[in-house]
Amino acid sequence: MVKDRPIKQLATDRRTATLQGGSPAPVPVDAGRALRRRLHPPLQRVALCRRDLPLRSLNVARSGKLSILYGPAGYGKTTILAQWRQDLIDQGLPVAWITAAREDGDPQAFLKVLMLALRDAGVDLGEAGLWASGDISAARRLEGAILALERSGKPAVIIVDAFETVNEPSMDAMFADLIEMLPDHVHLVLASRQRPRLTLSTHLARGNVRLIGPDELRFNENEMAQMLGATVTASDLAALSERTGGWPIAVQLHQLWLASAPEGAELSSRRPMAELTQYMADEVLRTLTDAHRDLLTDLSIFPEIETNLADHVRQSEDSALLLEEISDLLPGLIERHGAGIETSYRLHPLIADHAGRQLKTGRGREALLRHRAALWLWNDRRHGEALNQAILGHDNGLLRLFTETLPTLEIFLAHGTDELRAVLRVLPPGSLRQSPRIRLAEALILSKAGLFKDAWKIAEAVAAESAGGDDDPLQETERLTIRSIIASHFMTACSVADMALDRISRIAPTTPLYCAFLDTGRLLTYQQSGDLEAARMALARARAAYDSSGDFPFSHSHLRAHALQIALAEGRLGDASELSHAMLAEHQDSPMAHIWLAMARTALSAVEYCRTYRLRAADQVKMAMVLLGEGDATFDQYAIVLPIILDAAMRRDGADMALQEIAVATKRFAERGLISMTIMMEALVLLYRLRSGSAPRTIDPRQLDLALRPPSASPWRERDSVRHAVALHAISVASPETALSVAQAMLRDGQAGGRVGTRIKALVLTSLAHEREGDRPAADRSMTEALRLAVDESVVAPFAEEGPALHPILERIAREEPTSKLARHLEKILQLINASSHPSQLTDREAEILAHLADGVSNKLIARRLALTENTVKFHLKNIFAKLGVASRKEAAACAFRDL
Repeated sequence: MVKDRPIKQLATDRRTATLQGGSPAPVPVDAGRALRRRLHPPLQRVALCRRDLPLRSLNVARSGKLSILYGPAGYGKTTILAQWRQDLIDQGLPVAWITAAREDGDPQAFLKVLMLALRDAGVDLGEAGLWASGDISAARRLEGAILALERSGKPAVIIVDAFETVNEPSMDAMFADLIEMLPDHVHLVLASRQRPRLTLSTHLARGNVRLIGPDELRFNENEMAQMLGATVTASDLAALSERTGGWPIAVQLHQLWLASAPEGAELSSRRPMAELTQYMADEVLRTLTDAHRDLLTDLSIFPEIETNLADHVRQSEDSALLLEEISDLLPGLIERHGAGIETSYRLHPLIADHAGRQLKTGRGREALLRHRAALWLWNDRRHGEALNQAILGHDNGLLRLFTETLPTLEIFLAHGTDELRAVLRVLPPGSLRQSPRIRLAEALILSKAGLFKDAWKIAEAVAAESAGGDDDPLQETERLTIRSIIASHFMTACSVADMALDRISRIAPTTPLYCAFLDTGRLLTYQQSGDLEAARMALARARAAYDSSGDFPFSHSHLRAHALQIALAEGRLGDASELSHAMLAEHQDSPMAHIWLAMARTALSAVEYCRTYRLRAADQVKMAMVLLGEGDATFDQYAIVLPIILDAAMRRDGADMALQEIAVATKRFAERGLISMTIMMEALVLLYRLRSGSAPRTIDPRQLDLALRPPSASPWRERDSVRHAVALHAISVASPETALSVAQAMLRDGQAGGRVGTRIKALVLTSLAHEREGDRPAADRSMTEALRLAVDESVVAPFAEEGPALHPILERIAREEPTSKLARHLEKILQLINASSHPSQLTDREAEILAHLADGVSNKLIARRLALTENTVKFHLKNIFAKLGVASRKEAAACAFRDL
């Protein structure tokens, strides 16, 4: 049993232990158990009569899309659905069960539970299963659930019990999308105490919805006879039916009342049904001992009763025993979930209401119980539930302490923003939300939603308010760390390092975890700046620090992702492929798993593009970025994929289409505050204006200055992009000397950083500059050197993307080396340049739709992903089929795996 401890001491000990790299005291219960219990119906302690009429209605309704069971508490909705679930399982059908709870009242939170329920039911979620954890948007989780159900193709049922707990306005759009997008072979059932406030007119008109209300849920006389036993007479049944109206809970209470009532006792049929039922509940509870009644009174504050928690709040050790005794005495009125350490109990609403009224009469008892519950839940890392108990107990002192000591960084690293959103959902408007830790939690949530401008504004305001205050080093370290995490997504890593890493290194505890964080921050800085030798050294230090700090949830994959980025930067494409495949095989259940998956897919597609110059690679890169999401994509990801996506857009629809894509992306970056992309987007505009023939004769002097004398802290991919565009512009305006100066600066930079890709592109540009000034031998020498660097890793894209301008140089080299390995590689490049000069069959939009189709996605889901109507998708598919000469989705998907 966990004894009371002084509030201030408990929170202080917990916070200090966490920030100093230790662990809080052992927690009473695994917090995940509460969720797992809600994925199964309660266990029935007594055999209840079989509800044939509503079961028949549900079986008939399965041919439609949605069934709704609604009626007040006590109408047997859970019992009926539990019986139906077992019938379906016996038939071999997967049934996902969710007992909804208040903490699910957020689209992201509910869809996480839905995905876990589908997995528990045996639905193969595939890679989408990774989206059940981490900072995945509601839209992405919904897509993952729908895609898994579509790919399964098997009939399945989803049951959401206690739907009234999540039937909030904020959930309406998500449920509307879920109902609309569910495949025809999947049936959804909602059980609620009130008729749900969903807009169902369209589905009702189509005959896709079955409403099962109180009239259909009532007991008939045959069901009452089954429940009461064979000895009951027909006249007794008729009288009971008249008294109870067939209300199942009233029949159950009547049975229990009869067992304890004096012989010959009768109930007045003149009382209103609700009053009569409450009277019977009071009389039944009077038969319990004082210990039993006191237990029910104390535990009425919990929607779900865990025995360890019950012992703590009651300061006793007999809660489990008493609950089992009451379950035997009042079968059907206390539900049990799980078994052994997983066991929990739920009071029937009538019993809970009665006990709750009794609790209100005790002076200060409810406040004391909620105070103890809040502390226990806080120590169990269930911060949202702890805050809710403190709020319901009007415990302002505890609320202030919780909001001031919320372990925001620890929660984020362990769970992503799911738990932080749960905390903010609970907190009412007012001064509590102004706590620095709560505001930093809000900033992290906004950042993970891709709203960097708003997130940074909050983080900066918190920093300004804390400046010069009596701030302890641990609080400042956590605040700086959170600011660094936010900044790393919209600034360059070099900026982040200048801003925070040096300060953190001076004040942070010298624990392995913080050493690992600092080395990882420096690793990102070196990686982006292009100092790859220093990056490898920082990677080794971070790996050693993580190893010495124990099993940190995602450290191995985190460092492997950095190793992948280094391999790509160095041009080690084979190693990058191996690392990517290893990351795809890991399938970790961690908040970061979807990031590693998206990064691995992006890298594989980038390698394929570099080696084959196939349009398919560009389509796969775009899909990987959709999986990654705006909240997790950093400068490095955008800097890798945007040039590939834009090149594919130009090859399909011309350079003007690429410029349109740049304009859309630039606007979106500005809206989100992604300032790290500003210079690179300006360089890409210049590049594609050159390719469209609309470039100005003179360029912004700032761009020339950036090409020749870039800031030391600028990212290498940004430097490469600027130099590429400026050199090509100089060649186009007959200024080969400037082009050579820029290309040579790029070559020196690549050699110093060990980046083969930079060196190849610099040599190609040098060759073009020499060709422009008429120095053919120098042009051939530079191109030959570029080909030799490229041949071992089969690199073709840096050559092919320059198009026909390379023709004369490559053809001269081919005549000189007709049979060598280099010549064969050169011939492949010439073939690609010739092929890319012809417009693609498909437009960029058609190719994008084809890529999603090949991924096994339905028209509805394609439309949702691309913000189109389903009819528009069908129109594009018709054109795709005609252009490819195919007649089916399967044939079209096969074409997606060829270079179109």
